[in-house]
Amino acid sequence: MRDIKLVIATYSILFFSISIWIKIYSYGCIANLFFLFFLVVIASSFMDIKVENRNCIKRCYFKENSIFAKILSSKFFIVIFYLISSLLMSISMLYTLINIENSFWYYIAIHIFLTILIFNILKISLKKSIKDRFITIFSREFTINIMAIFIIVAYVYYSLESFEPEYLRDSLNDTLQNASNSIGSECFITDAIFKFQKEIESISWWFVDKNSDQLEQKSYKIAIWLIFIFINSFAMLGINRFIAQIIYIIDKILQKSKDE
Repeated sequence: MRDIKLVIATYSILFFSISIWIKIYSYGCIANLFFLFFLVVIASSFMDIKVENRNCIKRCYFKENSIFAKILSSKFFIVIFYLISSLLMSISMLYTLINIENSFWYYIAIHIFLTILIFNILKISLKKSIKDRFITIFSREFTINIMAIFIIVAYVYYSLESFEPEYLRDSLNDTLQNASNSIGSECFITDAIFKFQKEIESISWWFVDKNSDQLEQKSYKIAIWLIFIFINSFAMLGINRFIAQIIYIIDKILQKSKDE
């Protein structure tokens, strides 16, 4: 019964929050308040284990009073570093969620179920190896690492097999203009960030597709595809971490309710 509640709650929260973002992102800066929800969820997934790990890293790898030991064990440094990482990951993730096609949503639905399944399996299998208070954290981190491979491979396949964007033209300038016009928001900050990301994406598509005759060496085309995949894989890692953290939070709530 508890597993069923976890599945239902996870799907409900994930698809509700993502659907709301897709519907309201273009209506002004008020939508950025909702963006904070995604940022906090992703940031919290880093903070709990990284703050805990900082003293372990200090003791294991560095001399006690060295500058690296002081920096890497600083709670302030850890928080700032992973807050910036979470910010970049959240922006990339939310941009990608706006642009992915229906076919990839089917995979995300499957990905959520597999993430819940692996998370629960790891919680059981790690009981003999991990201290009780760290079982759910380690289960989440292992799940994130395992499922990251799945979602990146799925996105690479999706990118290679999907249709070309409608904004592609023979001219790079026309392509950039069409790409920029294909996305927008009434909020200046959101509009500027998303247009910039769309233009970077359109440059990659244009070089691979429309300018392929000028790319005589196959290595150039591969390099461009790798850059394109790298940029979007960062967004996929954000989606993957967001899903795992929502599962982790719901699981903690259900466990607390059970204990009470």
